Amino acid sequence: METGRTRIAKRMRVGLCGFTPFLSALICLVLTPVFAAVPGLPFTEDFTSTHLCDISQTTADWNTRDEAALLARISSYGEPSVSTMQGSDLSLDQCLTCSIAVGDVDGDGDLDVIAGNCGQTNRLYLNNGTSSPFSGVTGTDISSDQQSTLSIALGDIDGDDDLDLVTADYQNGVRLCFNNGTADPFSPANTTTLSSNEYATTSVALGDLDGDGDIDLATGHRYYEANRVYLNNGTTEPFAGVVGTAFSSAGYDTFSLTLGDVNGDGRLDVVTGNRGQCNRLYLNNRTPNPFTGVTGSNISWDDDMTTAVTLEDMDGDADLDLVVGNVGQCNRIYLNNGSWNPFAGVIGSDISSDTDETDGPTSSLGTMLLRTDST
Repeated sequence: METGRTRIAKRMRVGLCGFTPFLSALICLVLTPVFAAVPGLPFTEDFTSTHLCDISQTTADWNTRDEAALLARISSYGEPSVSTMQGSDLSLDQCLTCSIAVGDVDGDGDLDVIAGNCGQTNRLYLNNGTSSPFSGVTGTDISSDQQSTLSIALGDIDGDDDLDLVTADYQNGVRLCFNNGTADPFSPANTTTLSSNEYATTSVALGDLDGDGDIDLATGHRYYEANRVYLNNGTTEPFAGVVGTAFSSAGYDTFSLTLGDVNGDGRLDVVTGNRGQCNRLYLNNRTPNPFTGVTGSNISWDDDMTTAVTLEDMDGDADLDLVVGNVGQCNRIYLNNGSWNPFAGVIGSDISSDTDETDGPTSSLGTMLLRTDST
């Protein structure tokens, strides 16, 4: 006989049976972990978009690319200390330095520094091989000549496997200082003057312009003198008897020049930085006389007071872009268009709104930081 209590129990069982699918799903939701992404992967957000950013509550830079770069640096080298973020004197010398070059001139495996000074002797600072590479280092004169050096470059111009020095002496033309291959590489100084060069030289750059495996020389000049190329003769006296060939017409006040393969054909081209005139590009013709018949072209119609130029791949697309330093005007960047005529139609853009005095007729722009200690 079914009692009232029995009927209530039966109804509860029926009700629970009907409720079971929902209850089971609820239990699964509670007990099963919920992932924001595929299990094992972190939650990620595209911080180049600001659609999740609460502007009223956000004080940090929403874009994390700079932070990612810093973390990558810390991962490789550790936390930067205060000492690595502060400058230190290279020496106690107080010189009118217009150009510097960095290279291993004494062959001991670390990078040394040469300072090109105006109205003073040029100086050599040999790396001491420690984590404080110039602590206690005393500079030495490279010859006793007090030159008007505006630009310097290092390269093995005589093919003996050490770095020689080339200087642009504003008053006396181009000077060559040959490394003697010892721990005191420029003593005694073996210096010669490029006899055919008596122009107001402001800039020098070294590279294999004719593709014959040795290092050639390009020179930039003021007062509307033609800029020139000197092709290495392949001997231990690399420019003996060599006459410079003009690669630009007269009429440009060149303060700086640089070399690089801007059109991707495997040969070095020349870019000149001109003061108060358009900067110019000269494309190598890939012959033994690499600039014969080359007329050059303007890099935009900008006619800024350019004193420094350099070529680097600034946008990561595997071609060389141009960065320009100007006096009293915004420094500018010109992005390579990736074609055989790499700056045709390219419009420069200001790097910032700064109008600093980026001065100094060197073959490179700005400051180069080179790690010289072992990690």
